[in-house]
Amino acid sequence: MSLQLITISGEPGCGKTTVARQVAHILQAEYYSTGHLLRQLANELGISILQLNQQAELDQTIDQKIDQKTLELGLNLQKNTVVDARLGWHFLPKAFKVYLTCPSKIAAQRVFQRNTSTESYADLATAEQGLMQRQASENARFYKFYRVHLSQLRNYDLVIDTSFADPQSIADKIIAYSCQNLVTPTVLLNPQSILVPYLPSVADYPKTKNQLARVESFWCMFTLPEDLEVALSNADDFYAATFLGMDTEVFGLHQTIKTIAQKLITVAGVKAWEKKYHFSYIQYPSWL
Repeated sequence: MSLQLITISGEPGCGKTTVARQVAHILQAEYYSTGHLLRQLANELGISILQLNQQAELDQTIDQKIDQKTLELGLNLQKNTVVDARLGWHFLPKAFKVYLTCPSKIAAQRVFQRNTSTESYADLATAEQGLMQRQASENARFYKFYRVHLSQLRNYDLVIDTSFADPQSIADKIIAYSCQNLVTPTVLLNPQSILVPYLPSVADYPKTKNQLARVESFWCMFTLPEDLEVALSNADDFYAATFLGMDTEVFGLHQTIKTIAQKLITVAGVKAWEKKYHFSYIQYPSWL
């Protein structure tokens, strides 16, 4: 049996490190974290993670030291290995590549409660703003030095929404899917994170195929609306959907997916959907 190499990337506060450690524990694999190295360096310099990221935008040698160690992992694979690294997918292209995501408000709450020496905030609003700045800094840096887009989901084999699922169930999904031949990217969403074009004037949800669904900044399709209804009713952690594209990707008649969907998704529809299934979205998109 060949050795497994799994990279886990994701947004700040999505649970990347916790999940990666759990996957490594289950597989009895070596665990490698670039985040740990960055936090060590920030501690040594007496600055925050955000400040270190901003410094790395100007000084590429900070990333180069870590990148070299990541590359060496792929060249000298001795045992099953889990790599917890934002750019692990880029430097280890033969790995099974996972991306974790969750709404910014949930991420902020997690980081605020964690409150470490290199990342602490006065309140939740400041935490959310800080995480958004940190992500913007990382995205700008990675594109400047490597010409890659970290949050482009086509870079990955499996995308998981970690909003409400526990680390154990997320780790189990990663391990199960890593052994399959996937149509990539495969997307596992929390049903309560899916924003759908619901028509409150219709008694039942329209039983038509290829419904649009939005989660954060990307769009998916699902072909069996009744399955989504069952997932919501059962309070399931995951719902599988087909990745369609990012907000800004052109789709159809020279329109972005976002532009098309804005015509279909309304505040009234969203509120009716929430009422029907007795839940509230963590946050609405800014354009709604």
